[in-house]
Parts: sequence; C-alpha cells; structure tokens
Amino acid sequence: MMISLTQFAMISYGGIVYGLIPDLDVSHPMPFYIPVWLVGSLVCDVVITVYMTLSLLQCNEKSGFKHTKSLFRKLIKLTIETGLVTTTAALIELVLAIAFRVTTYHIALFYIISKLYANCMLATLNSRTMLNKSVDQHKTAAIYEDWRSSSHSGGMHTGPSRNANVIQIHTKVETVMEMDRYPDRKHSLDV
Repeated sequence: MMISLTQFAMISYGGIVYGLIPDLDVSHPMPFYIPVWLVGSLVCDVVITVYMTLSLLQCNEKSGFKHTKSLFRKLIKLTIETGLVTTTAALIELVLAIAFRVTTYHIALFYIISKLYANCMLATLNSRTMLNKSVDQHKTAAIYEDWRSSSHSGGMHTGPSRNANVIQIHTKVETVMEMDRYPDRKHSLDV
C-alpha cells in the first residue's frame, strides 16, 4: 500500500511541478520523481503477481480434491499471465526512462500501460465463463466421518478433526436439451 501511495505521490509531484512534459535537457540531472515512480510501479506489479501466485499455490497444496486443484492451476496460470504482462510493461518503461533520458519513449508506455491493466482485468473477468463451465459440470462433496464441535463456536460444527476420514464423492453433471426442429408446425398429420 505504501509503495503505491509513494508512486502516486511522485507522479502527482512531477505533474504539478514539471507539467506534462518533463525537462529533456541533457545537462540537467533526471528529476528524482521519475525513477521513484517507475520503480514503485514495477515493485507493485511484481509484489501483486508473486503474492497472488504464492497464495494460490498454497491453497492448491491444501486442497485434497482433484477438480479443485485443477481450478487452482487455471487460476495460477491466469494470474501469472496477466501479472507478467503488466510487470513486463513496467520494466520496459523503467528501462526506457533511464536508458533514453532525453526522449519521451517511456511516456508512450505510460499511456499504454493503463490499457494493459484494463485488458488484464477484462481477461480475468472473461475467464470466469471458462472457470464456471468447468465448475458446473463437476460437483464434489466431502463427507467427514468424525465431526467434532467446539465450545468456542457455541456448539456449531467447526470442521473435521485431524484424524477424520474423508470420503470424496465426485459426480459429473451433463445436461441434454432436445428441441423440436419445426416449432411452428402442428404435431398432428392433418391432410
């Protein structure tokens, strides 16, 4: 959170003090806000991608169900794909800003990167359709042999004990729809 706030503060400072176009004079040193802003952007993208991937990997390891593991693998792949796009763009923007200081090449990526974030978000939202289709076809239930209740939960079931045996029931649901090919025709054979 602090990195993104620092990044926001640096770009705001640069916009207010220097305007939309930074000083391109070679004799002047690079303003301090540009590398801080771009490194902050890169670090935010890397942290988000790595943390999401590690969290999903951890959940994947804890899951004992084959279909849930498959779903987690798809989510991990999607997280890496979308995070890698924005992280790569942020890295290229940083390299362009430092390597080609007297040009505004990195500004072009500045305008493009917002569209990349939007496209990655849309890719994530669109992937729900594919993920929902795979979830809807398979129904999994777990039956625990030994349930225990806790006095802290007011007598509510808190989950299986460590020694409980788990029975996994896995079904595949298939929906078949038959439609009349000629809905306007009468079903009787009037001659």
